[in-house]
Amino acid sequence: MAEIYEDKEQTMIKASVYAIVMNEERHIERMLRSVADFAEIIIVDSGSTDATLQIARKFTDKIYHHDWQGEGVQKNYAFSLCSNEWVLNLDGDEEVSPELKGEIEEFMSQSDYSAMNTHSGADALISCIKTPTSASFARSAASIKIWGCTRKFRS
Repeated sequence: MAEIYEDKEQTMIKASVYAIVMNEERHIERMLRSVADFAEIIIVDSGSTDATLQIARKFTDKIYHHDWQGEGVQKNYAFSLCSNEWVLNLDGDEEVSPELKGEIEEFMSQSDYSAMNTHSGADALISCIKTPTSASFARSAASIKIWGCTRKFRS
């Protein structure tokens, strides 16, 4: 049961976050804490045998099992579960800094772009593109490519 940030409605970022994971107990709490104020967190697990799922349940009830079928298939499945206009994809060992979170909020509020690319290593905004070919953060109606799988996202 999700326990963290019961008063989420006050400062929630109206975007979905999704992550595909397996055996991420060493990292996942840091990632989830960094996005706890996003409206929706989706976790797709492919068979963790450690405490990954117990940790994730502290932050979200939206945890799904999906047998591993390749990174593109997993990410597209996870994306299909998101319900918000904007979506952010993270790996289980990544986190969103307060600075990047601010850039995302600003981008969402004033952008006609469909996506923005971020460099997770430096946690810095690299580019915003109208017709993205790959993206970490995108409108759910964008047509983008995730790990080589072109996909027209929900309208």
